Parts: sequence; structure tokens; C-alpha cells
Amino acid sequence: MLAVAVIKDGIPTSEGVDVRYEFLYNGVSYTGGFTAGNYYEIGGKYFVLFSRDDPDKNLLQYAEPVPYCFKDSLNSFWTTIPKCTP
Repeated sequence: MLAVAVIKDGIPTSEGVDVRYEFLYNGVSYTGGFTAGNYYEIGGKYFVLFSRDDPDKNLLQYAEPVPYCFKDSLNSFWTTIPKCTP
């Protein structure tokens, strides 16, 4: 499943930046994180891929920022990354 995740913080470390994000699924907030070589804007929105059976297993799609037409879709879910339609 895919949802919209929001970058919550980024803490510089010796390996890069520890990025933390959050997303909602069935009214429950889930978090994830990764170490990046660059900084991600706090509040930035990206798609997150997660297991429907275990949302704690998730992976931010950091190459896929959420387009403008889905910025307010925090409670929407998809099976593939959606595209804006004119």
C-alpha cells in the first residue's frame, strides 16, 4: 500500500542526516526513518510504501515527492503511485 508521509525532523549525524517521517493508516500514526546524504525539508511530503498487515514495515519513496494535487491526501491510500490528472 502507499500513503502520504510527512517529514518530521532531520538530525545531522556523522553518516549524514537521520530523517524521520510519519504517516497515518486506519487512524493510527506510524513512523519510519532512514539516513540520507542530504537534507529533506521538514513538512515535505513523500509517498511511503508499507505493508497493510504490518504498517511498521514501511519505506519512504524519497525519490517520489507528493505532487501538488495530492498534498492534502493524508488519509488516502493507493496500490501504485498516483499521477495528477489535468
